[in-house]
Amino acid sequence: MGSFVTYASLDPTRACHHRQLAAAARALNDGRSLRQIAAALAEQGFVTPSGKTYAQSAAKGMLAGVKGRALKRTDAKGRRIPAT
Repeated sequence: MGSFVTYASLDPTRACHHRQLAAAARALNDGRSLRQIAAALAEQGFVTPSGKTYAQSAAKGMLAGVKGRALKRTDAKGRRIPAT
């Protein structure tokens, strides 16, 4: 069995930052693409520890923990695409 260490166990203030980051990502999940969500997070001051914009995969991971609310998918004109 491998060991798994959470950020919260290392630094409680970091866990608070991660909760704020996830909340901001969820608020931006209004039909935007993952790239647009990552860019908007950077505009709000949420960047990686090295100061870079979060990747699309990181934005997807932030939204994946949301129970009962899937990623909103839209077409090029912004119309909602139903889940399949």
